[in-house]
Amino acid sequence: MQEPLTISADSLPFFREKVDRLLDACLAFKVREPFGVPPAALDEDALRAAAAIRAEGEPLDDVLEALAGTVLPASVNFGAPAFLAHPDCGNSIAAALGDFAR
Repeated sequence: MQEPLTISADSLPFFREKVDRLLDACLAFKVREPFGVPPAALDEDALRAAAAIRAEGEPLDDVLEALAGTVLPASVNFGAPAFLAHPDCGNSIAAALGDFAR
């Protein structure tokens, strides 16, 4: 079956299943420890290959699988209770001072 390109009454079950998979992956990410896969050296060739998108696009299942199986495990969960760091985002000094004040 070809993937539908637009949301319609007929394609709602298809898109609902994809949204449910995406939500499950993101919620699992939010409740895990800070690192699913410890940080490693950046593989620039793998990054370039992952960024290559065919002109006709990529199947939604492949994109969801890459997100849940590759991207999220290698991402840092800043919301994890065990995470303690202050990423450079413009408010790091205030965040560090707030941690000291606790």
